[in-house]
Amino acid sequence: TQASSTVALGRTLIASQILAANEKGDTKITVKVLGTSSLGAIITVADTKGTVKGYVQNPGVDIKKTATGEVLVGPFVGNGEFLVITDYGTGNPYHSMTPLVSGEIGEDLAIGEDLAFYLTESQQTPSAVGLNVLLDANDKVKVAGGFLLQVLPGAKEEEIARFEKRIQEMPAISTLLESENHIEAL
Repeated sequence: TQASSTVALGRTLIASQILAANEKGDTKITVKVLGTSSLGAIITVADTKGTVKGYVQNPGVDIKKTATGEVLVGPFVGNGEFLVITDYGTGNPYHSMTPLVSGEIGEDLAIGEDLAFYLTESQQTPSAVGLNVLLDANDKVKVAGGFLLQVLPGAKEEEIARFEKRIQEMPAISTLLESENHIEAL
């Protein structure tokens, strides 16, 4: 895949893996980012065992980076739908869809923003999500990662406010992923 396609697919792979990691048993999660722009559809499948695979309809989208080095994704996803299919193995998968709100599929808090909107709207779970894929000088994946933070029932408003403030003040995920120990940094 080319740069923008790589980042979009990578962010969606991370999003589906985060969703699958929160499931039990032999559940499979399919995430479909059904955009209306040049990337086309992005489809990923992840399971609770840590297996993940994916596909981007147009792997040849290669738009150069911004002045800060970020690869553009949102304009090439466009409008569309964020669809999640949860298959518990019972023969009746559960489908849930929300509109794409950013198309960025994750950079920093923006599919992060689409995933967070899905979790808030579809699962009624207020969430903060950050996802990113960093490419090296040859546009190969250097490092990828993300986080999901959700409010649990019974959380106190002052605790929620404290975490919201910390998330707003945290460095960009790309900065954290580039650090020496990116897992510790996150």
